[in-house]
Amino acid sequence: MGPSPPGSDIAIFLGGLAYAGAGGYLNLSQSLWVREKGYAMGRYQGRIKNPIVGDDPEPVQRDGFSFPPTVTNMRRWRGWWRLAQLEHCLTFVVGLLVVATMMMALAAEYALGTADDGVAMWANNIVPQVGAIGGALIFTTLFLALLTTEYAIVESFVRNSADIVYELYGRDAGWSLPRIFWTLLTVFILWGVAILASPIPIEQPFGLLVVAAAMSGVMMWPYTALVLVVNATRLPEHTQPGWLRVVTMWWGTGFFGYFSVLLIGRVLTDSAGIAAFETDAAVVGSGVGGYALFAVFAAVQVLVVAASIRGKRATSGTVSDAGEAAGYLD
Repeated sequence: MGPSPPGSDIAIFLGGLAYAGAGGYLNLSQSLWVREKGYAMGRYQGRIKNPIVGDDPEPVQRDGFSFPPTVTNMRRWRGWWRLAQLEHCLTFVVGLLVVATMMMALAAEYALGTADDGVAMWANNIVPQVGAIGGALIFTTLFLALLTTEYAIVESFVRNSADIVYELYGRDAGWSLPRIFWTLLTVFILWGVAILASPIPIEQPFGLLVVAAAMSGVMMWPYTALVLVVNATRLPEHTQPGWLRVVTMWWGTGFFGYFSVLLIGRVLTDSAGIAAFETDAAVVGSGVGGYALFAVFAAVQVLVVAASIRGKRATSGTVSDAGEAAGYLD
């Protein structure tokens, strides 16, 4: 794919974080996955009808609902929540550590110092050294990893977009959520086919990848903040995130916000030629516009922390035995 574009180090770093696991925009599809599988309370949210199986989803509750905070119900909630946490731990923590360790060990053993990267490294350097069976396993793993990743990206993007259109306009207009989904999926696929079939060559695929990944990383800043504020201010006490999770979200908002400001400043300075927006990693030494960007970041962080603390305090003690609903990290 060629060398990294000049000045893209911050973009690559932020984009790499966004693309690690189900990052960026895909994080917002996790609740839709729960709904589509009919998992726990998602069973009562309604879902897109499967055209092959022909299932009959539960009707969508127009104004939402919440279970009565009885001890029995809260213990059931705790059981479901702990199961969800365990699944994420096995998938994203244990699975990532095991797979990443194995892949890095193979790369260090068979491809140390190679100039190739990505799929080319595995196909050109590692496969010829591990024999027929090892090569078949590697090609199978790469195929499944790339296929499932692209499938997940396409489906998640379309599901999120369909849900946004439905909630903003379609619900009140009487539109069908499945019809919105299948229409957007068809448009999205045809759009991709048109891009691939275009006679205009894409000469810098790595640059396009960096831009897309960096945009995903920047997107994680506002939605991390909004998810925390919504959960801390609009949920009842027994379904709110615990303080440990709240503090972790503070850190996540600050982390993505800081690197987003660095990236935005870099783009405005290098690409747009506006030197006033130069941002320095130490903050001190930034341009006037760079200081303004960091001031916005600090204001957002303060508002997020204040709103979540206020929301947690406002609901504290409003539900008897709310601790019965606590998960592993609450």
